Amino acid sequence: MKKSVKLIITISAAVLTAAAISLLVHAQGAKDPISAACDGTFVAGVIFAGIGLLRYIGREGLFDGFSYIGHLILQVFTPIGRRGKKSYHEYKDELRGKHADAAASHTGRLFLICGAALLLISGGLVALHYMQN
Repeated sequence: MKKSVKLIITISAAVLTAAAISLLVHAQGAKDPISAACDGTFVAGVIFAGIGLLRYIGREGLFDGFSYIGHLILQVFTPIGRRGKKSYHEYKDELRGKHADAAASHTGRLFLICGAALLLISGGLVALHYMQN
C-alpha cells in the first residue's frame, strides 16, 4: 500500500476515534461535553503516541538486551534441545533481519501520526472550550 494511502487511513482513524469519543461523551450527558471530549482525545492520543514510540524504540533494538536475557533463562531451564550458548553479538546478528522487516512496516510511525493527530484535536477542543468560557 502506498504511503499516502496509509497516511490518509491513519488520519481518518484518528478523526473517527475523536468522533467516537465525542459521541460517547454526549451520550453520557456530561455537564461540559467539550472538556470531556478533550480529555478523551488527549488520553487516546497519549496511548497511540506511546505505542508508536515503544514500537519505534523496539525496532531500533533497545529491547534486544531484555530478549537476550530471556533467551539465556530459557536455555537454563530447557535442557532438551539445548544448543550452544550464543554471545550477545551473535544474538544481535540473528535479530537484524527481524529489525529490517519491522522497519519496512511503518506501523510505529503510523501510531505516532495518529497519536499526534489526536493530540492536535485535543488541543483544538481545549481552545474551543476556553473560547466559549
